[in-house]
Amino acid sequence: LNSFSVGPKVVEPGDVLTVGYNASDDSGSLRCIIFHFTDPIDGSHQVRNDGALPLAATFTTQVPTSWPNGSYILSYVTLCDPTGNQTTYARDGRASKIPSNAVGP
Repeated sequence: LNSFSVGPKVVEPGDVLTVGYNASDDSGSLRCIIFHFTDPIDGSHQVRNDGALPLAATFTTQVPTSWPNGSYILSYVTLCDPTGNQTTYARDGRASKIPSNAVGP
C-alpha cells in the first residue's frame, strides 16, 4: 500500500465515506480492499470493495445505517491480491501479511 485516504476518518451511520488507495502488486490488480472501523465499544465493522480492482482508485460509499449509533474510527486497511495473499496495515504503521511470507500487495 503506497497511500490511502479516508474522509472523514471518524464517521457515524449514514455518513458518506470516500476511500482512496494507491497500491503496488506484480499482478497489476487487487481482489479486495477492506477498510476496518472500530465502534465506541470496540466492535469491528468493514467497508469493502471486492472484484477485479485497479491498483489505484477512489470510491464513495455510505456507512450502513444498520451499524450501531456512535462514532467509528478507522483502525486498519487490508489489501488482497488476486492469489489470496493479504496485507493488513494498522493505524500505527505496522503491517502484517497472510501468509506471513506473502510478497504482495
